[in-house]
Amino acid sequence: MNMWQRLGVVLSALFLVIGGFLLENDAQSRARMAASATKDACHPIHGEAPELFEGRCTHSAYLAAERELSEDRKNFVLQMIVCLAAVWGLAYAAVYSTRWVRAGRKT
Repeated sequence: MNMWQRLGVVLSALFLVIGGFLLENDAQSRARMAASATKDACHPIHGEAPELFEGRCTHSAYLAAERELSEDRKNFVLQMIVCLAAVWGLAYAAVYSTRWVRAGRKT
């Protein structure tokens, strides 16, 4: 591998690590918002004991947060692969185009 390819590999690894942390942080934030919205929308059933109401609402909020996190984590891998493939494709296209233009100038 030449220097540019090695640099690309290092930058890709950094992108995966840093991007992973950023996307996980974003997913956690959305999960907290989903849990909060679910808990706020929860209303007691007529005659329900306060402990049962609180437990039911907390469980519903937990399920909403887990559902949000699982959907985000499924999309995470696809987003990272698509971004990396696009960047590497653009880099190779730029290198190929530059070499093609330089070869045309020499003739």
